[in-house]
Parts: sequence; C-alpha cells; structure tokens
Amino acid sequence: MKKALALIIALVLLAAMAPLALAATLDSITVSVPEITGVEMTLTKVRDKYSHEPFFLDRNQTPYYFYVEDGGTVTFNKDVKLSVFDATTYAETVLDVAANTPFDISKNSGASLYFDTKTKGFVCFVSMSDTLRSGGASACKLDINELKVGGAAPAPAPSPSPAPAPSSAPAPAPTKATAIPSPQKVTVNGADVAFDAYNINGSNYFKLRDLAKALDGSARQFAVDWDGVKNAITLTSGQAYTPDGSELKAGDGKNKEALPSTAKVYLDGEELSLTAYNINGNNFFKLRDLGQALDFGVDYDPANNTVSIDTSKGYTA
Repeated sequence: MKKALALIIALVLLAAMAPLALAATLDSITVSVPEITGVEMTLTKVRDKYSHEPFFLDRNQTPYYFYVEDGGTVTFNKDVKLSVFDATTYAETVLDVAANTPFDISKNSGASLYFDTKTKGFVCFVSMSDTLRSGGASACKLDINELKVGGAAPAPAPSPSPAPAPSSAPAPAPTKATAIPSPQKVTVNGADVAFDAYNINGSNYFKLRDLAKALDGSARQFAVDWDGVKNAITLTSGQAYTPDGSELKAGDGKNKEALPSTAKVYLDGEELSLTAYNINGNNFFKLRDLGQALDFGVDYDPANNTVSIDTSKGYTA
C-alpha cells in the first residue's frame, strides 16, 4: 500500500493542462470529508478551489487535493499519520502529527492522509511553492466551502468507471512463460511498423524501447532512461526519445523464454505497477497497459489481424 501512494501523490501534475479556474485564498477554514470519519482539518492560506474526481490510473480511487500558498498549514482535531512521498528518491515517510498542532505544508508538500478504506483514496495537501506538484491547481473547480464543517454536504464524486486500468494496487506476480512471436500486423498512426512483439498468455507484449522509438515525434512521445543502481526504468511523457541502437530490430520468429521483470517503472516520477517480462535482456510490457498509462489509442481489427496505435487520441478500453 505504501507504494500505491507513491504512484498517486504527484500525478496531479497531469492536470496542469486543464483550463484555469479562478481561485481565491482563504485565511482559514475547517473542513472534513465523509471518507475519513471524525477528522476535521483546519487549513490556512488555502485556495478556495479543490479537486475530487476518479484517478485515471485507478478508477476505484477518488482522492482530494487541497492547495495552499507558501506558509500554509493544516491542523487536525485528533492524532493522525501522514504519508509523504519523496519525488526524487521514491521513498515514503510516515509522519505522526499530534492533534491541534499546525503542520507546515510548504515543508512537506504532497503529504497525504488515507481514507478509512485505504484502497479508496486519500487527501493530499500541496504547497503552491512546490513546482513539481502545484500544476494541478489549475484543474481545481470545486468550492472548498462545500466541505466546511457545519456547511452543506459536498456533492457526490463522479461514479468510478468500471473500465480496467493499470492499478496502483500491486499487479499479480507474473511467472515464467513462453513468448510466442505475435502474428499481428501493427500500424502506428496508419503506417506499418515492424515490431518484434510477442504473445504471452493471450496478450501482446512490446519492447519498451521499440514503442518509444515508434512514438517519437508524436503527441504521445516519451523518453526512456535506465538506472542500474536502482534497477528502475524512468519514463518521461512529452520528451523526445534518445535511441540506443537496439530499437525495432527484426526477430528470428522463434519462441522465447519470458522471465518476470524485476525492474521498477516510473512515469513522470510516479511508480507504476505493470506486468512485465524480460526477454533476452529486454523489458516487454503489455501494449494496452502502456496505452492506458501513456494515453494513446490501441485498437484491434480482427478482419485484417491488425493492431493499430493512434497517438491522436486517448486510450479507451
């Protein structure tokens, strides 16, 4: 569960492209949310707009995001535990915060308080001085006064979509499998691209660097970096891909042994939980999982046995 928070906390960054909602700053307000029983939160220097909507990578989670100006604090009416995720080291720290003790959000931006049911979400406190996370403030449209203690009940959150998504919950551990060369033709934005792709247990798996090369220069391009010390793959959306010469090589048409990959994967600083296999030293991922995470279209035409990747549209299940 700790890693689940690391996935979610800073993905508020993705909301930065939403239209700007006019916001004012309140000196102080005491709020509560129905998902956390008996806890009241007094926020200072807080923006009057907040967000509360299903998280795009796990539609079962509906977090709240509150944004405060530099020096803003939160004070709780009872002892709580806050989780803070370090976006540089990916380490999570749990802090004990005593009742009636102001907690400086500017020094601990991204600190979060879990819901009573942890798998349903959390409340995240973000400082506007935090350049990494504060971009999400532009997407906030809900009036924080709706959450004021003694005020009107907040409107219900949008109903979670039942569509499957790469979840922040740990994915089932894969086991050694046989990778069968995929017989499907693949197109990227209408053009044929020869991938060395494999079918593993009924799903198509693509080499990560092949896909990055094929999408380079498109609206869904992403950079790939490897940290051997941390055994981690870092993906950065929107950045150009730097090839290493291994991309889009023709396969030999033979079955391969696929071993579960132990590498961690981070997208824009947040850890993803994806099923991956290592085939001959390269990491392969399920195409639809990558489409969901990076938000590009994936379709299949059974009449022509063709998989199509479309970067002009977002992913749909």
